[in-house]
Amino acid sequence: MTPSTNPVALSAPNWPRDAWWVAATTAEVGGAPLQRWLLERPVVLYRGASGQVVALDDRCPHRWAPLSLGAVHGDDIACAYHGFRFGPDGRCTRVPTQAAVPGVARVTSYPVVEAGPFVWVWTGDPALAAAALPPPKLGWAVDPSRVTAAGAMTVACNYLALKENVLDLSHFAFVHANTLAVTDWDRPPTVEKTADEVTYHQHYAAAPLPAHYGIPTGIGTERPVDRHAWGSYVGPGLQTAGVDIRDGENAFALRICHATTPIDAGTCLYWWVFSQDYGHGEGAVVALTARITAAFLEDKAILEATEAMVRRDARGRDYIDLSVACDHAGIEARRRVARLVAAEAPASRAA
Repeated sequence: MTPSTNPVALSAPNWPRDAWWVAATTAEVGGAPLQRWLLERPVVLYRGASGQVVALDDRCPHRWAPLSLGAVHGDDIACAYHGFRFGPDGRCTRVPTQAAVPGVARVTSYPVVEAGPFVWVWTGDPALAAAALPPPKLGWAVDPSRVTAAGAMTVACNYLALKENVLDLSHFAFVHANTLAVTDWDRPPTVEKTADEVTYHQHYAAAPLPAHYGIPTGIGTERPVDRHAWGSYVGPGLQTAGVDIRDGENAFALRICHATTPIDAGTCLYWWVFSQDYGHGEGAVVALTARITAAFLEDKAILEATEAMVRRDARGRDYIDLSVACDHAGIEARRRVARLVAAEAPASRAA
């Protein structure tokens, strides 16, 4: 039997390191150290006196205390245990008890990019970061003219299982029956593929809108209009999606991003931004945030229940792994991630 590539209940890493991963939102990183576990490694983030975000290995080379327990001094961070200081490049700049700083006293410094609402960290070979495509800026996510909701959560499942969840929206009618109530995702979408990206498209021609779209746009739920739903696997750490509605000469646009960063094989960090150019009014952001948070907590519940069940079941991953037409985009995303992981294998790099 062919080994399953299903990411549920994996015990081994299934992510590439030579990639940009979201580590925080820009608002989260300030003058106080922030610890994040990224791809099974502890990273400390802080904003130095220069205003730039610094990302360092969160483990002092002298007795291994977490640097995130320390304090920021200018652009440096001081360990809370013995006061060793480290600069943005990871080199030790001060040992309080002696004048000479050992040359080996350093920690890994990770390339950082602030783009749109996120702080991105390159977790692999720093020499490859400059040549890689930069993280997308997602200007719509920080556009003050839009109605935008955002949130974050930790989900006890493999990051790729969450990515597949947002690439197959046939679950909407079931998982989100009490929140989004979008019940017309009743056929497989078309799927476009490039070497790096995968995009699904679902078109609704002259069809009534679910209330989730119809009420805030003011169109209602009876008049037939054109709707195009789409979603893209952009890379290991990001997916984007949207809904475009056309009512005569009036157009409405919804944009979504899902940033997923592995903590380990069974846990991930999840940031989302949900932004629309309609539905303005007093309390609109609060109401939208509450509704979308409730919906994504429903995703969290089903994904975590699945992860826990498979891990407890003595058969584990030795079980039929069924896929259907609606899984096309998710399977293609799996394949692209698998190729990136394989390319980083020692044998591949030595070739």
